[in-house]
Amino acid sequence: MTAKLKCLACGKLERSPEHRVCELCFKIFHKEDGKNQVLTGKPLSLSEWVKERVKERFKDLQNQLQETQEKYDVLQKEVQSKAFQNSTEGKYVEQREFNETMRQKKRKLWQEGGGNRLHWQLKNLEKETTLLEGALEGFEELSKASSQEKSQNPNQSSN
Repeated sequence: MTAKLKCLACGKLERSPEHRVCELCFKIFHKEDGKNQVLTGKPLSLSEWVKERVKERFKDLQNQLQETQEKYDVLQKEVQSKAFQNSTEGKYVEQREFNETMRQKKRKLWQEGGGNRLHWQLKNLEKETTLLEGALEGFEELSKASSQEKSQNPNQSSN
């Protein structure tokens, strides 16, 4: 059984390890490649096409990550302040009992506020953003290597 990976271009569908994109994105690429050849007379490079899609996804994910981080931070502050409000009801409470009560209130407020879901979303966005950042770095290295190869072999035609 072959391992399946997310499509670099759309991030949704699975692809096999030997392909850069899923079948749907490959069809979209061919459609855009055909249009580009008619308009400009030049074929599109699959690497450049995927690189542009990855850049778009990366920007979107960075925005989502920032929004989720802000919600997460707000919830953490909210939980802290609400848990502390009226925690002793004006009475003396032993430190150990106070700490346990605070921990329970925080846990309840965190769950009610969707903290676990936000934490999960945040970690997934961080992971996916890091993966796309690595993919972009890889595309940049390929572009540099390709440029160097073209400058060293100017007589070869490019694909």
